[in-house]
Amino acid sequence: MARLMMHVQVFLLLVLMSPVVVADPDLGEEDLVSASFSGNLARVQGLLTAHTDVNTRDRYGNTALMAAAFDDHLDVVQALLAAHAEVEARDNYGNTALILASLDAHLGVMRALIDAHADVNAKADNGLTSLIAASTRQSHPDAVRALINAHADVNAATHGGYTALMAAAEAGHLDVVRALIDAHADVNAKRFDGVTASVLASERGHAEVVQIIGRFASTPK
Repeated sequence: MARLMMHVQVFLLLVLMSPVVVADPDLGEEDLVSASFSGNLARVQGLLTAHTDVNTRDRYGNTALMAAAFDDHLDVVQALLAAHAEVEARDNYGNTALILASLDAHLGVMRALIDAHADVNAKADNGLTSLIAASTRQSHPDAVRALINAHADVNAATHGGYTALMAAAEAGHLDVVRALIDAHADVNAKRFDGVTASVLASERGHAEVVQIIGRFASTPK
């Protein structure tokens, strides 16, 4: 589970410029959470049959559902949902299972959570949403479209003003940029320091992304 928190915190540090707390890999976690993180379906089912609280948490606030969602264990996610796992539970940083699944665009898990009525516009403590998370390094256009189709706010921003379009532009995800613009993402939105998606793409050398955004960007007056 420490790997889960390290992954999330590195993402927050590199992409969203948020403070992080380093996890201690030597501390133990609740057995159900650990089994879910490792994808051990038989163990998860056994613990649930033994009436283990499906919403038990580890020291980072992760539930079993969050752990399974983060590591893309769809069968475990389905078993936990069937056992009435709390879909909107949050970890110590405000992340939901859907946000964690979206970090690596785990499409099957994301769809299962959306079908279970997960809030696609839930925000972590720093303002991160599932759509922003899904538009970053590991993005896949189908994952982004699944969130858009579920009415995710394409112009939601972190507390620093970082949007999904900025994330996709900075990462050079051309198809994701197109999907976001088609869904009316604001190409002129600015981060807290005045930087736009086009500037981020340009700094990373993503010329095609800059060109596409430029077609929709308004001319400064």
